Amino acid sequence: MQNTTQTMATPFYQVALPPYMAVVSLALNIFILLSNTVVLVTFRKYKKLKVQHYYMLALVGTDLTVFVQNSALATILIRQDITLTTPVCVILGSLAAFAANMTAMVHTCLSIDRWISVVYPIKYRNFVNSRNSRKFTVVVLVAIQVGQGLQQFVVWYFQQISYYFDPYVPYCIADYGDKGGAGLIMALLMACVLPCLIELTLKAHIIHTQKI
Repeated sequence: MQNTTQTMATPFYQVALPPYMAVVSLALNIFILLSNTVVLVTFRKYKKLKVQHYYMLALVGTDLTVFVQNSALATILIRQDITLTTPVCVILGSLAAFAANMTAMVHTCLSIDRWISVVYPIKYRNFVNSRNSRKFTVVVLVAIQVGQGLQQFVVWYFQQISYYFDPYVPYCIADYGDKGGAGLIMALLMACVLPCLIELTLKAHIIHTQKI
């Protein structure tokens, strides 16, 4: 699974993809910078941000995390090899998992926000116009970030998830841990299954509500 050459204490990895593939990562980074710059410039024109704007700003933060991840990927592709310690591989892999989970959770929050605005419009309007609405939104976003960070640390600490360098990606990929795969399963649930179920359920309920 891994193409490694052992040097003293630190594993040495060679990349299986050609260096020109770095263009893909660099192009994505340019898109991330341009799109998020447009978002930030647009928001500067607002005198008062709304609740959903805070969620969109949180997505800007996750995009910057992806930017760091893509930069590392492009560097590895250009170099065609990398000397990588286990802790650094864990950090790189965790960074990718954190970005994916945060993006999924923020999109879920946006779906819940839209659902409440449609199903309970009066209560939602009163909430948005209250002084505590923005504070509550910020607390929710901080709680999601802290929760995601703690979750990843706990499953890694109890060896329920591990990361290995795949020369065909080339990046550090999540895998089953030495003592089980609960961490990997939880990451997949949080990033894919649970957000999809929540968003599909809420959208279906909105459609059903509008038909009544």
